[in-house]
Amino acid sequence: MFSRPCLGSSIYPPGHTLVANGSRCLACRRAKDRQREQGRPSPTQRGYGTAWTKLAAQIKAAWVAEHGYTCPGFEMPAHPVTPGPYALTVDHVVPKSQGGSDDPTNLAVLCKPCQGRKGRRETPGRRQSP
Repeated sequence: MFSRPCLGSSIYPPGHTLVANGSRCLACRRAKDRQREQGRPSPTQRGYGTAWTKLAAQIKAAWVAEHGYTCPGFEMPAHPVTPGPYALTVDHVVPKSQGGSDDPTNLAVLCKPCQGRKGRRETPGRRQSP
């Protein structure tokens, strides 16, 4: 498998791991994540506290009871997902940052890849997936 230097190696000291896929080694990904999170409000300050966690768990449990571990799909047909606690997520149809609410009619269940596609489409300045 082809390996190349981590993209962070030009920013951080030498000695970084060669990466086979992805763009940064684990140490550089963590450093980049810390840099991105600086100055960002906490999840509770953004409206994702205990009440949201409980509501999301209820919505997800109701979805799994009715549909099983199936994602309705986002920009793709519905598809099964591997069962597990992190297989499905609850996502806002209209994001809170754009005035959306926690009303159940504004919530949708998606798998992680579909939620990522939706987030990339909605976030200005974020890289679009091919």
